[in-house]
Amino acid sequence: MFDVTVFYREPTYELRAGAKAEPYAHPCEVQAADEAEAVRRATEMFNAEVQRSSIGWVREIVSVRAVPKL
Repeated sequence: MFDVTVFYREPTYELRAGAKAEPYAHPCEVQAADEAEAVRRATEMFNAEVQRSSIGWVREIVSVRAVPKL
């Protein structure tokens, strides 16, 4: 099990509202055999959630951090 944080920006929204100093953070827990799989699964989950949302602006992943859950 991994605690994963997907860091992302919303560049089209920031064009209208102003640039945000730090990216947004989307935390989640992922069952995976290793860090690479945890990052891949969390990225897939994040992208699926973006597709289901009614948000009209783009979300761009800037980094993903995975830490084994103790």
